[in-house]
Amino acid sequence: MKGQLQPEVEAIMNKIASSMENDGRIDSAEQNAIDALVAVLDNKAAQYEQSLDPYLDKQKSANGVTGELQAQMTEGTGSQLVGLWNMTAMDTRAIKEHLKNNPIPDIAKDLSSLQNELSAIKQNTKDTADNTSHIEEGFKGMKEELIEIRNNTKQNNSRG
Repeated sequence: MKGQLQPEVEAIMNKIASSMENDGRIDSAEQNAIDALVAVLDNKAAQYEQSLDPYLDKQKSANGVTGELQAQMTEGTGSQLVGLWNMTAMDTRAIKEHLKNNPIPDIAKDLSSLQNELSAIKQNTKDTADNTSHIEEGFKGMKEELIEIRNNTKQNNSRG
């Protein structure tokens, strides 16, 4: 069933991501579109559940809880479950608040910038390597001129 509902789940996730991409928030129109996608998912899941009804055990007590679960459920475990549900709701609110205050970085932009910097480094390295032979020729010329100056200069011990 997971594989059969996967396209709808992906559509919901993609809509949430695209809604938050620009400003990190989901406005009313975007929320309505997401709610519509969730409704489509719910309908499709209900269809699959109905097709599985003949194969499922439908023996439930009048209040909807099986006898085995009802026997194990105490006020304490019920309170624990309510606490867990509340924590989940708080976590969801915290995630929404975090995304609102800390928008998701544009990774493609960062990678492009990094690629441009690496390209500039590569070009500078190539230019330096290509210029090395010219520098070497310049040093050889300077050495020859210094030798010529030394040969044309008299050795004398006087000053001035």
